[in-house]
Amino acid sequence: GWIKLYNLTEDGREIVTGMATRGDVMGDLSIFDGSRHTFSATVAENARVVEIPAVVLRERALGNPGLTAIIVGLITRNLHNLRIENAHLTSMDAPQRLSCLLLRLSAGMVGQGGTFSLPYDKSIMAAQLGLDPATLSRTFTKLKERGVTNKGSEIHIRDFSMLSVGCCMHCPVPKCACSRRYNPVKAEDKIVGSS
Repeated sequence: GWIKLYNLTEDGREIVTGMATRGDVMGDLSIFDGSRHTFSATVAENARVVEIPAVVLRERALGNPGLTAIIVGLITRNLHNLRIENAHLTSMDAPQRLSCLLLRLSAGMVGQGGTFSLPYDKSIMAAQLGLDPATLSRTFTKLKERGVTNKGSEIHIRDFSMLSVGCCMHCPVPKCACSRRYNPVKAEDKIVGSS
């Protein structure tokens, strides 16, 4: 399932700070420093959540270097993802950010293109991208020329490579840090068969 992580501004606006899904850990910083959570969370789509008190993890981690390494790895992954989102907000326009998100949501798909259902509501997606719902709708319209069509929550991407060209060339995230990064094959990299 999916969990929406968010904060509320003093004037009541909801700011989506992230989405958590299978394998993600929320509140990981409180394990070692005992701090309060800096966000709120709510179920965005059917989800099963396992709660482990931070004090229990802290006590177990103190005597288990392997567990400590796993927790530090989770914290590092979360910080890395936050840096990626911040880089996208500062360096990419709305169609590029939406393209990147669609590529990440379709990451389990095999083949040149395909169809999938959004795992959560478009209003959450808009907030996650820093857009209002009307702007998200217009941004989907702009992506038609890049081979993306949507009907409700169903998304069709004609060609993953074509979609990634529009966003990955403007992304400051290193190629090795993204599984859907477009890597064009250069002529000198092609293997020429002998006859």
